[in-house]
Amino acid sequence: AHNAVLAARLAGAVGRQLEERQNGTAEGDPAGWPHIVLLVDDYDVLTAAAQPLGALQPYLAAGDDLRFHAVIARRVAGASRGLYEPFVQTLREIGATGLIMTGDRGEGKLLGDVYARPLPPGRGQWIRRGEPVRLIQTARQEHP
Repeated sequence: AHNAVLAARLAGAVGRQLEERQNGTAEGDPAGWPHIVLLVDDYDVLTAAAQPLGALQPYLAAGDDLRFHAVIARRVAGASRGLYEPFVQTLREIGATGLIMTGDRGEGKLLGDVYARPLPPGRGQWIRRGEPVRLIQTARQEHP
């Protein structure tokens, strides 16, 4: 979805599927349900004036059981304010895994006790509840 209105419509449709799964009215064996993966880039831009993913928020905590996964990407700049947006707050409360790439420490603690910091291109701090923070290197494939 390239705007909040379309994102809200799509989230509503997916939310209805997740509700069926949660209520036990979805067809088929839960082990055979296809995974639903929400992938959002520029989350801060998408949610600047609205909360288009609100219909999916109630299903985040049961994501594993419902075969629902969310991957959210946003800029570090302004992240300290954005962490209290309801959808992201729920992700933080359930202990979602996070990756903090390069950024300004002045944004404050972003996940757990982890601050952003300047890092070489492709490096990030992998944060998973109950584990030590790990420095990782992401890969990038050049397209011809």
